[in-house]
Amino acid sequence: DECKASVIGDYVANKLDMEDGETPVAMLLTSDFKGFAVYFYENGKVAKIPLSQFETKLNRKRLMKAYCDKSELVAAVSSETEKEYAVFSSAGRMLLVNSALVPLKQSKDTLGVNVMTLKKGQRVTKITDALTLELDSPHRYRTRNLPAAGAIVREEDIAEQLSLL
Repeated sequence: DECKASVIGDYVANKLDMEDGETPVAMLLTSDFKGFAVYFYENGKVAKIPLSQFETKLNRKRLMKAYCDKSELVAAVSSETEKEYAVFSSAGRMLLVNSALVPLKQSKDTLGVNVMTLKKGQRVTKITDALTLELDSPHRYRTRNLPAAGAIVREEDIAEQLSLL
């Protein structure tokens, strides 16, 4: 049996009439525009924007300035409640950050606030929901003040996470 690519599904870039070189980076679904979007950037900054800012009055084809492009976007998540996220850096560090600590900004393309301090050449590599992690001592990775460098991820925490897969 021959199978064409069109049988598998639709190519997002074609469906959205994207221009050459334009690529989708994230998709946040909402029906009522309640809650907020949280953007995590490679340079350690985090922006929290109310989803109501993305509601358009006219049926526009494109959403302009949906996020700040001054730094590479690592993750975009949406939530109606405050959550704790694990921010991982290229230096092998992790920081648990509650979205309640990040102030709400009204501008969609804001760069946000500095959450993780990084040395030259380091960057944020991954974001996960902290609830998915089973850490022996999560308090090691939390801080009272932001920005913070985070703590080096311990061997037992890494081994425990790998064993869950």
